[in-house]
Amino acid sequence: MKIVLSVLLFSIFASAELPVNYQSLTALQKQKILWAEIKKTPYKELPETKTGLGIGFMLKSLKSLSSLAVSFDRKSDEMPQGRAKVIHPFGVTAPVEWIAYENEYSGIYQSGGVGFARLSIAGDPALLGFVPGMALKILVKENPSVNLQVMYSLDGQGEATNFFEHSFTNNIPKPNSILLQPLVGLFALVQDPPTYLPVNHFAQIEQNGKNLDTVLAPHSLVFEPTSEVTDLFPQISDVDFRDQLASLEKGTVLYDIYARKNEKSKKVLIGQLKLKDQFVGSEYQDQKLFFQHNR
Repeated sequence: MKIVLSVLLFSIFASAELPVNYQSLTALQKQKILWAEIKKTPYKELPETKTGLGIGFMLKSLKSLSSLAVSFDRKSDEMPQGRAKVIHPFGVTAPVEWIAYENEYSGIYQSGGVGFARLSIAGDPALLGFVPGMALKILVKENPSVNLQVMYSLDGQGEATNFFEHSFTNNIPKPNSILLQPLVGLFALVQDPPTYLPVNHFAQIEQNGKNLDTVLAPHSLVFEPTSEVTDLFPQISDVDFRDQLASLEKGTVLYDIYARKNEKSKKVLIGQLKLKDQFVGSEYQDQKLFFQHNR
């Protein structure tokens, strides 16, 4: 029997104290510290994904505009004390490397970087279907990290449980589900349009902390599963997606990274996202690790 975690557990989880000088460290030093925190609290049994975090809970919990704005305004790698991951509450996290290919864009698009990828589903599959997504954090020397959230669709992929069934992007279509319309409306209050998250912040700074005067950013990114992972898992499986992802070996290239100059332009390959270690499910990465949204 899997452990059932209540909402209360999210609110009382003790805040981890990062070093006082954390923000002044290099990207690799920050990655080492956060990875140690993530591995410090592994689950003995994975928490149940089908309890307490369905659409009703999400809508109830997102009524506060000021609370929702924290997702966009907080510059930290940890969530504030007492805040819960209302959407995408359960997942797994691994350290990754962004390998940059020659391209026309600036910042991280040129330098590449190291950080973390958290792969998760939006909520209760019985209510929402299987709705996968990725939060990406690239760490920066002496500066806050740059973060990005990408998905295939808010409507998800139905009963298909292969996490690598579809590509992810920061520019997703409006959902068809009536259940999701109020949620989209709430996000529109702090980000308009709510289904597009800009990626210009990745072009403004390099991994070494150098801020750029000339910024060249794409309109959108596409994370396309590589041939290494596309057919690893069956389309439909009873095996928990977190167990499947935890089986991926260090060195696996998860995604080819493409960029589009504008919404209608052809996608161009600009890099890859590679695992530096295996995925881990833990309390810290579910309850404390924070990925800022970008306006």
